[in-house]
Amino acid sequence: MKSNHVSHFEIYGSNPDGLAQFYTSLFDWSIESMPGMEYRLIRTVDTDAKGRPTQLGGINGGLLSVPGFNPGAWVSCVNGLVGDDGGPAGQ
Repeated sequence: MKSNHVSHFEIYGSNPDGLAQFYTSLFDWSIESMPGMEYRLIRTVDTDAKGRPTQLGGINGGLLSVPGFNPGAWVSCVNGLVGDDGGPAGQ
């Protein structure tokens, strides 16, 4: 296995509340606001007491507001989604 695996991703957009609602409803992610920051922590998998993913290969990320950012959201790093048949999800 390569040593340069994806360990974190971030989503940028001008409407973080709307993006949080969208991704929570689409993927059932847990998204929580960080006190005193314009940043939301995204948990795609459960974490241990130190905040590290407990699922092998699991990654978590963040969501932050970038006013006026076009397009409305941008993902810097994310694994591809695979359907039950091994092909792209949703096809």
